[in-house]
Amino acid sequence: MISDERERARAEELRLALRRAAALGAVAYLALLPLDLYLAGALFHEADLGWCLALRLTGAAALATPLAIRRYGWSERGLIAFTSTMVPLSVAGLALLALEFGGLVSFYVLMLAFYGIALGTFMPSHWTRMTVMLVPGLVTYYAVLLAGVLRSDALAPQLRDAGAVATFVGQAVLVLGLAIFAIAGGHAHWRARTRLQDARRLGRYQLRALLGRGGMNEVWRAFDTRLGREVALKLLRSHHADDAASTRFVREALATSALTSPHTIRLHDFGANEDGTAWIVMELLEGRDLAALVEAHGPLDPRRVVHFARQAAESLAEAHEHGIVHRDIKPANLFALSTAGQEDTLKLLDFGIARRLDASDWSATLVGTVVGTPAFMAPEQLSGAAASPASDVFAFGATLYALLAGRLPFSEGEHLGARPSVPRERLGAVAPHPLPPELEALVTRCMAPDPRDRPADGAALVHALQTLALPPWTSDEARAAWARADAPR
Repeated sequence: MISDERERARAEELRLALRRAAALGAVAYLALLPLDLYLAGALFHEADLGWCLALRLTGAAALATPLAIRRYGWSERGLIAFTSTMVPLSVAGLALLALEFGGLVSFYVLMLAFYGIALGTFMPSHWTRMTVMLVPGLVTYYAVLLAGVLRSDALAPQLRDAGAVATFVGQAVLVLGLAIFAIAGGHAHWRARTRLQDARRLGRYQLRALLGRGGMNEVWRAFDTRLGREVALKLLRSHHADDAASTRFVREALATSALTSPHTIRLHDFGANEDGTAWIVMELLEGRDLAALVEAHGPLDPRRVVHFARQAAESLAEAHEHGIVHRDIKPANLFALSTAGQEDTLKLLDFGIARRLDASDWSATLVGTVVGTPAFMAPEQLSGAAASPASDVFAFGATLYALLAGRLPFSEGEHLGARPSVPRERLGAVAPHPLPPELEALVTRCMAPDPRDRPADGAALVHALQTLALPPWTSDEARAAWARADAPR
């Protein structure tokens, strides 16, 4: 199964490389038409320019045929066979052009070097595969050229001309050397890249691109070679990790795996290497976190904020029902999808500092230690007390404040003191969009200094948000918002 997935991945990589090489090759083949015109005017006055144009167009069309391979699913063997057929067709045209411009002594033979360079650069592979792709073209060129010289009354005497034969042999040896060099170079490139890919593999996961790095963690776009899908892979490098970081990493895997809400990021797998590198495999999300949305576009429409809030509250409600406190609710941990049909679907991320209410070993911190993001933390968390669902509710309210106002609810000087029940300025006074009084009241209630004055937990938040009488944020509006967000600026 794994080997099958690797073969499919290699075939898809070859297919894309072949399309890129085909596009460049077709353009280059046509771009040499001015050279034909120049040589016809300067030296080869008998050359048939109409025939030359036809050969250029036919050769370019042959080179461009891989552009029609749009579908995933071709085998590597099939693509190599396709290439070993396509190349001779275009090379045959090159040989016919050489008959128009010099025959045995035509320097058009040197254009064969471009085929080797293209294969070595765009489609590096094992030397046997490169030989299969390149050699049929070389054989075709010399077969067509020699057959054409033999059949031409004007060119046949070249076969008895020692100088012409020597030039032909010298060029042939040069082309053969260039072909061997291209095959060897392409093989070396393929081998180095294969080793690099193997070094960037964790079990069945092939690391593709680094998405982000912070603290001791890295997040990569990766490919699951067994299931054939792209995923997000979060790494904890052992040489960076301490015991607390390792505990938090394991906690994140356990906490996330226990939750099934569609608004909680899905965890697919969890594991560790022999060298101690641990990883969590999650669904790959396309979109932006809400902190990035506000930073790029300013405060959000209250209806859109409520749309996001209801989804986040559903995720929190399930976590609280399982006895899990998130402890780091903030805009950066709320991720809005931009994928077609799912615009503004929200996912709650990062349970790395979550803790269970009924199991002290879930906490990598001691009471009296502050864990979380201070700008969104409840007063009891700032004082070092144990977090509770009500602490998540406070952070939830502070998050809504930031989304609606485009600014943090508290100044830096207030982080370490008791927080007021209402921010220094009323939310309605700083929010650029008109706020329904009941929404402003809910945000204020969530941020009450006394936990007993807040909604008790995520389920209470769900209920409170359901009672808000706001017009709905529609799917059409969500699509339009993402279209504006992705538009060039």
